Amino acid sequence: MEIEGAPSRFVPSSKIYAPLLQMPFKWKSKGRHPVSSPVLKRAVLEVISDDGKMRSTARKYDIDKMTLSRYVQKYKKDTRTTFWPKFNTCQIFTNEEENLLADYIIETANFNYSLTPQQTQKFVFQFATENNKKNPQNWILDRNLAQLKTS
Repeated sequence: MEIEGAPSRFVPSSKIYAPLLQMPFKWKSKGRHPVSSPVLKRAVLEVISDDGKMRSTARKYDIDKMTLSRYVQKYKKDTRTTFWPKFNTCQIFTNEEENLLADYIIETANFNYSLTPQQTQKFVFQFATENNKKNPQNWILDRNLAQLKTS
């Protein structure tokens, strides 16, 4: 393959363009694993009390150094820090309530009365308001927009 108007010695090599023909980048996990609360607490206390080095302590306990650093900073601010990640900070329903909702939706589908996605959203919103749950602001905005569209 020659480039038009270019001297013949400037023929593109397939070795040069091979990386451009590969598939797009795919994200790969770093292989981190969850750390148990007692191990994390031991590591934090070792860094603070014994003036342990952050990286060597992280290696010793097999903890990511940034995770350890974050928890050390939290512990320095407040010694009552819990050493367990809180993935449910934005969770609206308890696990039991979520299971109730899921069971109800599955049960209605089994009776051939399945809800549309919009009906499901409306039902979940009503369920949250009836149980005095704190509804996210975007739920309320979406609800108001939906009412404006239908009226």
